[in-house]
Amino acid sequence: MKKLVLSLSVALFIALSSCGSKEYTCTCTLTDATPTSPLPTTTTKTVITGKKKDATTTCETGSYLNGYYKNECVLN
Repeated sequence: MKKLVLSLSVALFIALSSCGSKEYTCTCTLTDATPTSPLPTTTTKTVITGKKKDATTTCETGSYLNGYYKNECVLN
């Protein structure tokens, strides 16, 4: 009985600790395809704390295409 309670306690602890917030890195790359004098490609990294689904949604909202400018964001 003690082994069962101990095993369930350990399993519950592991399950609860994996549900918490984690830090994810969102990497965004801005590319300029202007035919005359394009800007250099820049990369920015932002740390997002939360659940993976929420972090992915937040990161992907930074992606856009506007004329010659393309900003692509990916969660690492």
